Amino acid sequence: MTSISLEGLNVDQTAAVNPIIESIKVAIQKDILSTIVTVSCVGIAQPEVLGPMTSLIEIILSFSQWQDIEASISSSIDLESFQMGNEAKKVVYEAFRQSTNSKHTSPNFAKMIEEISHMHQTDDNGSIAGGEAVLQFIEKYKSS
Repeated sequence: MTSISLEGLNVDQTAAVNPIIESIKVAIQKDILSTIVTVSCVGIAQPEVLGPMTSLIEIILSFSQWQDIEASISSSIDLESFQMGNEAKKVVYEAFRQSTNSKHTSPNFAKMIEEISHMHQTDDNGSIAGGEAVLQFIEKYKSS
């Protein structure tokens, strides 16, 4: 497989290629985010991969523009399998929005993702919308 370097292109060639590269980058970042946010936030992720997936989410968020990823994030947490209810969805959505294009996500971000995943993996009724665990989750993370 052959690769090319942008440094080898002249100014006109670089100007022609940059929009194509940018659109590919945005498409890939949307697909990756959509997949890993869904897997993380509905409890499908295995515990041993949840940490690395959350780190990847944080990295992508750090260089993303909210308007580029908002639809992917929204559709990923607005699934029927996200059983914590609309108030919890709002809290999670806001945490993602605040972490976008930021050098550092909130220290609570990774813990929040871990708690969401854990609540979806348990059969505890408190993990479902309106349950005590969900109400505590909302209170804990709504201002983070």
